[in-house]
Amino acid sequence: MSLFTSMSAFATSIKITPAEGYNPDDNTVAETYHAYKIFSAVTPSGYEGVNDDNIETAKTSTDVGFQYKLSGTTDPWYTAVNASGYFDFSTQSDGSIIATLKSAYNADASTAQAIATALKPYTKDVDATNGINWNYNLTLNTAQTVDDGYYLIVSSLGEKLVLATADIEITEKNTYPGVDKTQKDLDDGSAYIDATLDTHDNVSVAVGDEISYQVKVTIPATINGNIVVTDTMSAGLTFDKDAENAITADKGTKDTDWAITSSSAQGWVITISPTTAMKAAGDITFTFKAKVNSSAVVADTTRRNSVKLEYSNFEQNDYVPFELKSAAIYKYDGNTSTALEGVVFTLKEGDTEFPVSYDATNGYYYYDAENGSADISTGDDGMIIIRGLDGDKAYTLTEKTPKPGYNTLSAPVSLTLQAIDFEFTTSNADQVENNKGAELPSTGGIGTTIFYVAGSIMVLAAAILLITKRRMGAND
Repeated sequence: MSLFTSMSAFATSIKITPAEGYNPDDNTVAETYHAYKIFSAVTPSGYEGVNDDNIETAKTSTDVGFQYKLSGTTDPWYTAVNASGYFDFSTQSDGSIIATLKSAYNADASTAQAIATALKPYTKDVDATNGINWNYNLTLNTAQTVDDGYYLIVSSLGEKLVLATADIEITEKNTYPGVDKTQKDLDDGSAYIDATLDTHDNVSVAVGDEISYQVKVTIPATINGNIVVTDTMSAGLTFDKDAENAITADKGTKDTDWAITSSSAQGWVITISPTTAMKAAGDITFTFKAKVNSSAVVADTTRRNSVKLEYSNFEQNDYVPFELKSAAIYKYDGNTSTALEGVVFTLKEGDTEFPVSYDATNGYYYYDAENGSADISTGDDGMIIIRGLDGDKAYTLTEKTPKPGYNTLSAPVSLTLQAIDFEFTTSNADQVENNKGAELPSTGGIGTTIFYVAGSIMVLAAAILLITKRRMGAND
């Protein structure tokens, strides 16, 4: 952690601001900082000079307006400061101890950094069980009021020793990695959409569709640790982890620069170990696919693919959602308004049959390429409900087998698509009216056919008789 300190008068506080260009948002869990009070800041007895209150220019208590004071040998920091080897001690009449920087060391920034590094192992940030606890938990862009003193500021990325006897502002010089998830628009085979952290654009799909995803990780040149990227799919998505090249990257070498730590049908974890070349490249993009499964219809209420980036205590999240549609028809008698049960239709998406299976528990059809059929029929309520359709596609139902005694529809029924969780009723579904017609013969019978044939013969005979009579009249 590289820190720059600046002083101002009035209140005593510590404030940490992020590096330029770093903009935490609701999808980011920022780095945490802990402030440990090592010394109390006191002025030497009788001192009346202008205070030089920066430890980086301090050498002895006679040079500056502040001394480094410990409460005594029982002070939790006494052992750590003594072990660091940077200070001489003098015990005061009240039992307190003044620590003076040894003459062998220059009071400069490098010495202050060395002292901070020597003291850090005694903190709870390093030893959670036996380490000394912090005095203040600091958050970005928030001024924390503190007691006058010398503070060890610790984050997961480094440490620094600073003096707070007036407002102190610390600018974090480290830069952090970033992550962004996008998904391919199925209507445009080349475009990836949703390229920001704060917008989450749906992509329209049907159950059975395969969605292409990309996860772009930004890698700063100053990074000094591993980056862990976790991709998590909701229940309606299935990742084929065993597929050849299930995850590919545009940069770096697999198992050297990056490695798949774990993977399952619901996602994966990748650890990135940035090399000099990776830092120079500035980013790496992972590409993979997932298939929309039948759980997306009802069980999956989030319908999204999420990603989490972790670097030390820093965390950033992003996700991209997908959406499905539903449709329904109500088949009824146009004269009696009663529901027509058992009418068979063929479901098509464009000119292609769309195979589905029936979920008897929930009362709807859903896409099933392996075991389904495009032929579906109305229930006892005259309804057909279909879920898991693509909102960007056109679907039709073509009547295949009407209810006995009814005419077959002359044209396909175009389905009106609604939200996946739309509650269909007989009144808000697409209305499909049917009426009774002449009853067709059953297999093996002649039914009304004989009357059609007899009628044709009679008409023909009448015509012949009329012509004959005219000819006879002409001959008379």
